[in-house]
Amino acid sequence: MTRDTRNDTPNFWGYARNYLHEYMPQVRGLSPKTIGAYRISLECFVGYLVDEQSVQRKDIGFEHFERKFLKAWLIWMRETKHYQPKTVGLRLTAIKAFLRYASQEDLRLVALLEA
Repeated sequence: MTRDTRNDTPNFWGYARNYLHEYMPQVRGLSPKTIGAYRISLECFVGYLVDEQSVQRKDIGFEHFERKFLKAWLIWMRETKHYQPKTVGLRLTAIKAFLRYASQEDLRLVALLEA
């Protein structure tokens, strides 16, 4: 399990790295294009947190995956970025899949998936 050794909380960056570089290609056997689409979705959310919510990249953690941040991100994608509904849906699906993976790895994260 990937934890932040400073405070024993789940390490977002460690889980994201494992998800994209180990779980998706090796366990799930997904294509590079599919993995790339999921990576872009995670990067989109991270970029939103940095640019719009003023969160430093190094400080991003699972607490930023709370419902209020995700709802604001969805609105931002539609209203500011003018993404098509299909793109917004893909981005959200990718985030949900990542949270499902992380919650299976660390039960403390199950609440994020249920919210």
